[in-house]
Amino acid sequence: MRGRLAWPSGGDAPAVLLHAASASAWRGPTGTEYRDDGGTWDDHDRASNVDDPLGLVAFGAEGVHEALVLGGEPLPSTYVPELAIVLRWWYARSEADLLAAVETRLPHVRWEPGVTWQIPPGGLVMIDAGFSWSDHFGPDALTHIAPLPIDLPAGRYRIETAGVEHRDPEATAVIHRFMPAPI
Repeated sequence: MRGRLAWPSGGDAPAVLLHAASASAWRGPTGTEYRDDGGTWDDHDRASNVDDPLGLVAFGAEGVHEALVLGGEPLPSTYVPELAIVLRWWYARSEADLLAAVETRLPHVRWEPGVTWQIPPGGLVMIDAGFSWSDHFGPDALTHIAPLPIDLPAGRYRIETAGVEHRDPEATAVIHRFMPAPI
C-alpha cells in the first residue's frame, strides 16, 4: 500500500499536527472514560471528537498547547513536501496512483476555508492521536509509525481543505494546504 512517503497515522484515531517544541506533552489515550457532561477527556478523546476536516484542540497540562487535528474519518495521512500539502489517503490502489491523481487534480481543486493556526519556530510533527508522544521512544518504541517532521516557517497560517477525486488512476483523497494569514 505504501511507497516512498512516511505515513505516521492510519489507525482508528485521527492524525494530529503538533508544534515540535511541545509535542512531548501529547499524552494520547490515558484510559479516561468518555463523559457526556464535557468533563475531563484525554488528548485522544478530544482529537477523536473533531468531526470537521480540521480542528484545533488543547492538550498538555492545563491545556496550554494546541494541536491541529485532521478530523472526520481517520485516514492514513502524511505530508508531501514537494507539493506543500498534507495528504489523506481515502482510496487508491497504490501510493503512486494516489500521488499521480493528486498531482493531476491539484491545480483544479476548490479550496475550502479551514482554521487559522500560529506555528512557532521549530516546525511541526505529525503523529497518530491514538498514541502518546512517549510511545515513539524507548525500548518498546513504535518504529513503524514514527513521528513525521514537517518543516514550515514560523508564522500564522490559514489551513484550507480540498477533496480530490480522479478516475484514471482511480483515487480519492483529502488534502490540506498552509497559506500565510494576516495577523
